[in-house]
Amino acid sequence: MKLRSTLLAVSPRNSKAAIINLLEKTNSKVFFTSPKYEAIAKSASVKIEGFSVIVVNPFDIEALLNQPLNDRQNEFIDTSFTEKDLNKPALIIHSSGTTNYPKPIYLTNRYVLNLCGVFKLCKEQNTHLDLVKQSDVFLTCVPL
Repeated sequence: MKLRSTLLAVSPRNSKAAIINLLEKTNSKVFFTSPKYEAIAKSASVKIEGFSVIVVNPFDIEALLNQPLNDRQNEFIDTSFTEKDLNKPALIIHSSGTTNYPKPIYLTNRYVLNLCGVFKLCKEQNTHLDLVKQSDVFLTCVPL
């Protein structure tokens, strides 16, 4: 959201053809991947003209949380949102592809912000609970 770029979350369990199809349907230009999935990303990317793969080592989130924010963050992060911005896609997930190739599902900035609000409300009302665990599954009960 802060970078004004849409993220496509691709399952590495998809076939090479399915990944290529998703990348083409969403007009993706760059594939960020960990070293673990580099081969999958590169094999899919060779079929798409002007496409690049960037390999990124996994982040240590705990260490990053303890670092101070960049003093110049306001120079390169636009934090103002208009109504138009709220309705732009922030995230693309995809269907399972059981009947054909996986289909992209676009989630807007508004959807993501509302989802964050739900988590915040749940945490405020249930302070004694761990809100989200790695094994949890979130069931969306409103239209995407």
